[in-house]
Amino acid sequence: MKIIITSLLLFLITTSYAQNIFGSWSGIMFQEEGGTRAEYYYALTIEPISAHVFKGTSYVQYLDKPDIFGVMEFTAVFTDGKFVFKESHIVKQREDLNMYWCIKQGILEYTERNDSAFLSGKWESWNPRSCSPGTVTLAKPLPMDMNPAVETEVVVKEEVKPETKPVVLPKKEEVKIVTEMKKRKTKLTLAEPVTVKSKLFYIEIFDHGYVDGDSISLFFNDKPILVNYRLTGSHKRIELNYDTTLPDNKLLLHAHNLGESAPNSAAILIFSGDLVQKVSILSDMGESGLIKIKYKP
Repeated sequence: MKIIITSLLLFLITTSYAQNIFGSWSGIMFQEEGGTRAEYYYALTIEPISAHVFKGTSYVQYLDKPDIFGVMEFTAVFTDGKFVFKESHIVKQREDLNMYWCIKQGILEYTERNDSAFLSGKWESWNPRSCSPGTVTLAKPLPMDMNPAVETEVVVKEEVKPETKPVVLPKKEEVKIVTEMKKRKTKLTLAEPVTVKSKLFYIEIFDHGYVDGDSISLFFNDKPILVNYRLTGSHKRIELNYDTTLPDNKLLLHAHNLGESAPNSAAILIFSGDLVQKVSILSDMGESGLIKIKYKP
C-alpha cells in the first residue's frame, strides 16, 4: 500500500509540473566565446498540445540594443522534469551588422523555489559549427493556489478574468497624476494599432537603450497600472485584459522626469498567443507617448 500511494503521489506531482510548464517564461541566455554577445534576453511562450507535448515561440534580444531581436517557433517534450525543446525556424527578426540568429535546441531542467518555477540548462545550435553553444535560465511565477496533490489532469483552456486590475491610489494622489496627465498632449508612437491575438495578453516594460533614471506612470485605458515607476534593465511584467467594449485599447506613457538624457524612453514587449511584438515609446514633460491596441483573433 505504501508503494502504491507513493507512486500515485509522484504521478500527481509530475502532472502538476506539466501544467506549470505552459505559459510565459523569461530570463537570460548565455553564449560561449565566439558568439556576438555573452548575454541575451530570452523568453518562451509555451502552449500545450497534449499532456507532455508542447509548442510555442521563443524570443531572443540584445540587452544593449533592444531593437535587435529574433522570434522562432519550437516544439518540445516535457517528461521526468526535463524540458526538451527544438526551434524549427525564424518567423520574425531584425539582425545587426555581420550577425545572424542561431536556431537552437536544448534540454532544460524544471525546478521550483519559493513562489517561482525555473527552467535552466544547456542549448546548442542545430549546426554547432555555425554557432557557439551556451546556457539559459528562465523563470515564471507559480500559481498562488497551486496544490499538486489535487491536480489530476491537464486542462487546456483560456483563463477568463473580468478586467485588468488598476493600481489603487489614495484619491488625492490619483487626482494629481490624472490631472497632470490630461494637461499634456499625446503623440501616437505608431500610425497603426498594435494587434493582439488574444483578449488576455501581457506586456513587459523596461528602459530602452541604457538605464538612465527614467521614471514613468503607465495607463491602460486611462487607468493607472504603474505609478511613478523607475525603469530599469529588468523586465516588469503586467497582465492585461482587452476591453472589447472600446473601439481600441490604449497604453499611455506619462514621464515624471527625463532621466540623464531626454526624452524619457521605454521599450515594451507585447505577448499574445504565439505573437511577440516590440514597441519603443517616448515621452517628455510636455507630451505623453500613446500606443493603440486592436484585438484580432
